[in-house]
Amino acid sequence: MRLSAPFIRWASKSEKLLPRLEWPKPPPVGSWEEVLAKNHYLAAYTNRPYYPLQYAYEALPERGGSAAEARDRFLLAARLHEASHDLTLNGSRALPDYFFRNWGVAYSQLLATERSDEGVAALKQRAMNAFLKYLAFSTLTEEDRVTVERSLVSLIPPPQQLKQHLAQQEAARQQQQQQGQQQQGQQGQQGQRRLEQQQGQTKPPKPKSDRKKRKSVKAPGA
Repeated sequence: MRLSAPFIRWASKSEKLLPRLEWPKPPPVGSWEEVLAKNHYLAAYTNRPYYPLQYAYEALPERGGSAAEARDRFLLAARLHEASHDLTLNGSRALPDYFFRNWGVAYSQLLATERSDEGVAALKQRAMNAFLKYLAFSTLTEEDRVTVERSLVSLIPPPQQLKQHLAQQEAARQQQQQQGQQQQGQQGQQGQRRLEQQQGQTKPPKPKSDRKKRKSVKAPGA
């Protein structure tokens, strides 16, 4: 899945505004570094992906927007969550629990816009990974935990459905293999016909007979 040009430009510009300070890891308690890390540094990296996620809901068709616009915003939010997670945040602060929930929500919202089986499987896997990280926190309420667990279970295909999906993939693979073999066979037949046509146009000379003409011998008394 690819982002459209305006969202790529926004991601590039917003990245340049992120703080890139250096201090001890973790910063000393009560120091100015800790204040910056807690109140500014971490907020900048978590708010950047949260902003397009909030505006993605406003772009949904049921709210007067377009599916394409909502898709781009959800995709941008998911990509920015990944980018923030890949950074160590300078070792100053751990990402909060809601960061991983929003990450999973962004990818799960993209499922309605993906048509290919491979794309759906990839989106589900990424959403599941984010939700699993979220459920690892001990700071969640019981109600919220149950809600996310249900969302996580909905992303896992039932065993029978998984078997059918695998069977369909195997059938499609065999069909492609058979089509490839048929194409090779047809190409071979066409080559053989061309060869026969060329041989028919240039007929080889008839070989001379080695047999000598026999003189006719009359029978006695004839």
